[in-house]
Amino acid sequence: MQGTLSLYRWIFLWLFVCCSCSQKHLTKVPAPFSTPVLQASDLLKIPDLYSCTQPQITEFFVQTYPITETFNAQEKRYVQAGDPLLFSCARNHILDLDQIPDDEFSFPLPGARVLSSYGKRNGRMHTGIDLKTFAKDTVRATFSGIVRVAGKAQGYGNVIVVRHYNGLETVYSHNFKHLVKSGDRVNAGDPLALVGRTGRATTEHVHFETRINGKHFNPAILIDFEKQAIRLKCIVFTKDRKGIIRITPIL
Repeated sequence: MQGTLSLYRWIFLWLFVCCSCSQKHLTKVPAPFSTPVLQASDLLKIPDLYSCTQPQITEFFVQTYPITETFNAQEKRYVQAGDPLLFSCARNHILDLDQIPDDEFSFPLPGARVLSSYGKRNGRMHTGIDLKTFAKDTVRATFSGIVRVAGKAQGYGNVIVVRHYNGLETVYSHNFKHLVKSGDRVNAGDPLALVGRTGRATTEHVHFETRINGKHFNPAILIDFEKQAIRLKCIVFTKDRKGIIRITPIL
């Protein structure tokens, strides 16, 4: 994976910032970059990039952000939970997948085939992608982060939620056995669980989700499931005044 941006992407983002922000914003001292249901079809243009202060161009591609690292009893139990630090200042969260090193990403179930995709299924919303290899295979952390949930949830069965330093959360469910507990810090590729069929499952598999601020979105926006590799794109998550988060892939 290439670790640097193309010159064209730098120029595009810098010009975009200059055009979308007032001179007043551009002269302020940058504040720390803050992080935020999602449909890529909505994302043809990005609103004004920041509502607080305008960062320097080098801040766009930092892959770690302030995240809440301690969890109350409810946050340790429920799959859907927002992070108060996300979007606390800025309306947008930028994730440049092209800048993530190879050792900072792992396919959640290496060698798996896709059983079911994200989207409507039998009249219900399927909020993730189902992956299958064999029973008791090892489920791995997609990115580095902190385990928020390692317990049971209705429908999910045994489920793990990891909050990542890039602002996202990933969900791994129907597990046979958990290998981590809430509060554990994990690196990309670390073992999280063994594949099972707990909860609402008819065969051994992993139900894998990606979420931001508690809202699920299509994992295929981030990951090429055929190649089992991360997509080399820059993605902007924009939270509007109604709390809806939209996604804009760039280049």
